Amino acid sequence: MTTIKYVKVSQIKSGFTYLPTEMTAKSQLAILEKSNEPVIDVFEDGDKQYLLWKGIDNYNSLKKLDTMKEVACSIHKTSISTYHWMIQLLQSAYNENAYSYIKKELINQLVEVDNIPLKKVVNDSGISEDKLQIHLADLSIPTYYRELSQTYGNQNLLNTLFKLDVDISFKYVLADEIFKGKKITLEMLKLFSRYLKSYSFDPTKQNAVSLFREITDRERALNFYWDKLNTNMQQMSPSNIIIFSPCNI
Repeated sequence: MTTIKYVKVSQIKSGFTYLPTEMTAKSQLAILEKSNEPVIDVFEDGDKQYLLWKGIDNYNSLKKLDTMKEVACSIHKTSISTYHWMIQLLQSAYNENAYSYIKKELINQLVEVDNIPLKKVVNDSGISEDKLQIHLADLSIPTYYRELSQTYGNQNLLNTLFKLDVDISFKYVLADEIFKGKKITLEMLKLFSRYLKSYSFDPTKQNAVSLFREITDRERALNFYWDKLNTNMQQMSPSNIIIFSPCNI
């Protein structure tokens, strides 16, 4: 059964803590004020709690600016469990393309805090494992780096780094480079992974980081290849080719 009811924003439980900037919230509020329809869908469970379901950006903007404001909501009365509510909210986060921090909080709550197997979340939500992994911390990564990645929003980069087939001490070195603001991209790590499959790399060398950057410098590699290709083409130019004519016998 669905009804429409005005509910204070502070009464709605969301399952995440992220809030937008005031500027973003105000721009969203200007749109909401022109709406004549309910802007948020919530579940009302058996304990009379209001659980956010749809309209994540609308909810977030209102919460940022005025938690005591009453907002028109579509109320869906249900006996939904906390787990299934979180799954429904996670689906909304992806369907509505909510901010990545919100997805990250919801996924980590389910998998790391509530210890729900990732495969179950995939099966129950219909969201692919690849999409979830982007926002999910790899538990093999030290807590220190996982917490930093939540602050800086580069979880996927860190996950890729710690999957490299290289000594763990060098992974720490590269992780420190990332959080110092030094340029290390996903493409660089993928190139390095390809390199490691065919060539040896000594991470104990004093200039190991510099070597890593040379190996993963795509522009430099292309220029080197093009120079070599151009040299080969010049060597094969007509002026360097001797043509033998048939002899009359």
